[in-house]
Amino acid sequence: MQRELAKVAYRKHILAALRAMPPDSAPTALAAMVTRTVEAIATALDAQLTELERFFRFSPRAAIDDAILADVADSADRSVLHAALAGRASYLLTLDQRHLPHGTVFGGVQCWPPDTFLTLFYQQNPDAYVRVRRGITLLSDAITRRLLP
Repeated sequence: MQRELAKVAYRKHILAALRAMPPDSAPTALAAMVTRTVEAIATALDAQLTELERFFRFSPRAAIDDAILADVADSADRSVLHAALAGRASYLLTLDQRHLPHGTVFGGVQCWPPDTFLTLFYQQNPDAYVRVRRGITLLSDAITRRLLP
């Protein structure tokens, strides 16, 4: 999730860094630069999200209907769905389209790829995007300085 948030939030900065690279840059150097950027952003976001986790409250296990969990073929993904149901989430952001197909609803929890969800959310809530961008301005400036010497 953090990597998808980083990808959407920093798309503008990554594209600026790519445009600034010499045209003869090797594809591997380009891929390494993008990977380093996304990893650095994801690490910073992970620290922030970890701090927020202490505010989440979950329902007791008995409140979850096992029949809903049985609809997921992969037993490892059942715990992910269980957490979403226990947290009374409306959406489950996942890259696993095989076991949790995008657009499918399990017990009121709708599955979506993180990039699509965040992009649509920000399109419908531009003020939220502005607040997110404002909140991470210092980090984005630091990343830009690292990418664009």
